[in-house]
Amino acid sequence: MAYIRGNRNQNTLFPPAIEDYVGAEDPVRAYDAFVENVEFQEMGFVINPYKVGAL
Repeated sequence: MAYIRGNRNQNTLFPPAIEDYVGAEDPVRAYDAFVENVEFQEMGFVINPYKVGAL
């Protein structure tokens, strides 16, 4: 069985914000802007904010 040794002095697993991962010129910013501006309900998608994930 493999054992991964952790760092007990590590305060967080991830940076405090996703912005710390993504550079200002990263292409994912264009994808994000596109998706945020698409009107999914006008395209016939039913959006239920209380139902999230793959279910």
